[in-house]
Amino acid sequence: MSETTTKTKKTPHQKNKSALKRLLITFAVFSFLLIFMIILRQFTAAALFLNNTLSRAFIFVMGGFINIFPFSVFEIFVYAATLFVLTYLILTIVFLAKKRRLKALHSFLAILLAVLVCITTFFMAAGFSYAQIVSPVRTYDGDITLVDLERITAHFLDDFNDIAKRLERDAHGNVISPYTDRELSDLLNAEFDRADLPGVFSGNRRIKTFQSGRLMSELGVGGVFFPPLAEGNINALLPASSRPFVMAHELAHAKGVMREDFANEAAWYITLNSDNDFIRYSGYMSAFNGLINGFVQFGHPGMALDFRNRRHPYIIRELHNNTMHWGDFMTMENLSNWINGLYDWFLRIMGQEDGTGAYTPNFDFETDYVRNPETGEVIINPETNRPDITFTPIFNNLQKVFFHIYM
Repeated sequence: MSETTTKTKKTPHQKNKSALKRLLITFAVFSFLLIFMIILRQFTAAALFLNNTLSRAFIFVMGGFINIFPFSVFEIFVYAATLFVLTYLILTIVFLAKKRRLKALHSFLAILLAVLVCITTFFMAAGFSYAQIVSPVRTYDGDITLVDLERITAHFLDDFNDIAKRLERDAHGNVISPYTDRELSDLLNAEFDRADLPGVFSGNRRIKTFQSGRLMSELGVGGVFFPPLAEGNINALLPASSRPFVMAHELAHAKGVMREDFANEAAWYITLNSDNDFIRYSGYMSAFNGLINGFVQFGHPGMALDFRNRRHPYIIRELHNNTMHWGDFMTMENLSNWINGLYDWFLRIMGQEDGTGAYTPNFDFETDYVRNPETGEVIINPETNRPDITFTPIFNNLQKVFFHIYM
């Protein structure tokens, strides 16, 4: 005698509950993973181990795969993700209107889960690298006097002005790039290989062009590296004089340098060290004011102003044009500020102590009264009846890159 069993078919309500349960479990798993990684990030030894094994391996392998595609995979991802979110938001609203609360909850959780997966993957690929405290860039750490700074700045200013006169320009006074973005990416890869910076991947990692330049410009973005895809992109509307430096910054990320300050330092080192006029000009456009700020740190702002005024008119005009260029994209300023604030918060969680402030180096200095070298007593200036103040600059890595190249 055989016994036949029949399975009871689930009702639509039961299926919805079952699907929602699976979604909640998945959400809980990724939430646990993210929280666990954030906790591990607090332990430097564990973070560095995971960075040198898991994170760098992911960036290397994923970056090599994405490199196969000649177009921006990240741009396609942005539009696909936007479509996904909008679709499920509409579904959530429709289900709520029909009082199908389980379906509405399911749709809304799908959005949250997608965002959580991206954040978790982002942290896994990049978060642990922020435990690194040593820049891969070679810098000069010897003493620099005011006379040294004046000589060094004059040397680089002469080169900056000479290049500005040599490069071809359009009717508005802006430099014309002699390369396609693909050619420029290849040139910068060669520059990285020549520099042989410690901890930086070798091999070509192509930086793509995000064609929807209007969107990126409205958000105030010149370039972006997306760790879950290990792909770097630059804005299609980025001024030519900014392209090599921004591309070098994103390329540093693609080659394993995740911290924003370190990526900037690598980009300055690569561009300022280049024998290529166009690439070196872009480095100067980004960094030269930082070198001049050294005079302010010495307590001589007049000397800083003098060097600024000695820049070739082509340079001054192009810097003005670049400022005006970004001023044309202010429609989404509030959204841009919100996204920037969110990214600042996320960078701090990962360990970038100054958040988005890491893009701009500090120009610090210490002050003290002029003292008698033998007794240490403060010397009063008889003309002012007050003590004079001495300034001791604390040079940052941007300035130390200039010093290293000069020395």
